[in-house]
Amino acid sequence: MFDVVASAPGKVILHGEHAVVHGKEAVAAALNLRTTVTISAEATTDGDDSSAALCLQLADLDIDTVVSWHDLSDALRCQGSLADPAKPTDIDICTLATVLGQEPSSVASNPKSQAVVAFYYLAQRAWALASRSMQAATRTQRVSVHVASELPVGAGLGSSAAFCAAAAAALLASLGLVSTRMFDVRLRGNMVC
Repeated sequence: MFDVVASAPGKVILHGEHAVVHGKEAVAAALNLRTTVTISAEATTDGDDSSAALCLQLADLDIDTVVSWHDLSDALRCQGSLADPAKPTDIDICTLATVLGQEPSSVASNPKSQAVVAFYYLAQRAWALASRSMQAATRTQRVSVHVASELPVGAGLGSSAAFCAAAAAALLASLGLVSTRMFDVRLRGNMVC
């Protein structure tokens, strides 16, 4: 069993609101308000894969989801190679939304659905980067992810970016991956939001 904790601050853009998303420069400052992601895992009993899953709890948004590693692996196979650094496609998002029991057409307009799909997309990308032995070991675990945030959602203070950055850092650390890969994975997850 292990615990990994990662956090990221919110931000305020002083000049050039959302310009960075479009490749432009902006002046921003970090806030002393953070989103914290805690990942813990425990082995399933006697090799029982039925309880091996990735569980996400976003208490602030009243979200509690459980997805089996089997279902997540199936979605990963449908999407092909997630090692490709391209922006997530509509097909990627629809496939994942369907596996998660979300209505694909409502993801773009529902912040709760966006958070769930973004997290599991990040998890898939991080998992695809992990070694085969780590992937095999993960499939026999019940991994619980708890997210707590001091940032108000929808206030323009970077709650989505902080969520994606903290989630990516925690996922990568839990899989034993090199921390320099965090930035590419975080940026791709933030494109879902």
